[in-house]
Amino acid sequence: MTWTTLTPGQTNILNFYARLMATQVPVTAGHVNATATFTLEFQ
Repeated sequence: MTWTTLTPGQTNILNFYARLMATQVPVTAGHVNATATFTLEFQ
């Protein structure tokens, strides 16, 4: 896990990535819908 320090008064960017797995053949281009759950811890 990598921790990212968020700085007040600055733009903070969190980059997310996804890996996709084919569930049918043939594989064709199209749209993807996704959800992500994450925990934000602050002190």
